[in-house]
Amino acid sequence: MAILFDLDGTLLDTSRDFHIAINKVLHAENRPKADYDKLRDAISFGSKRIIQSAINEHLTDADCAAHTERMLPQFLEEYASTGFAHTHAF
Repeated sequence: MAILFDLDGTLLDTSRDFHIAINKVLHAENRPKADYDKLRDAISFGSKRIIQSAINEHLTDADCAAHTERMLPQFLEEYASTGFAHTHAF
């Protein structure tokens, strides 16, 4: 038996599911949708960076950090709820 962790997106392409999840969170926050290409560049840096890449356009660093921490639980919940339907091996 083996357990594999793909923490930086080298084995699995999870970008579509992350994109779906962040856009659900952004919709709930009345924010514009995230650009897929910009989000894809942030994926290897973790969930907080994904959120920051989607919201930091007009925020100070302190505001961005506060919003990121507040949005993180919902983002992780939305990501889990995707059922990883759009994740596939590279």
